[in-house]
Amino acid sequence: RRQGNTITIVGTGWVTPTGYPRAFVLNVAHGGSGYMLNLNDPQLTWPVNYAPLTAAEAINDAGWIAGNCTSSGRGFVLVPQTVLPQ
Repeated sequence: RRQGNTITIVGTGWVTPTGYPRAFVLNVAHGGSGYMLNLNDPQLTWPVNYAPLTAAEAINDAGWIAGNCTSSGRGFVLVPQTVLPQ
């Protein structure tokens, strides 16, 4: 997904000691600076009792990320939320 001068890529990587891959999002700005985030990070997703998000398959223009949890056979959709300052 391209938004302004930033390209966002989703995928699968970061094999853990348990042997399971993890879903990630990578944002790269023009000029090469950017960051990669593990979508299982409890600061990014609602920490509920679920199987790990193992594969991010697609991202739309609104930033919604779709993927699956290989160990559970279930899919997921992550919807960006606005966090208001406290």
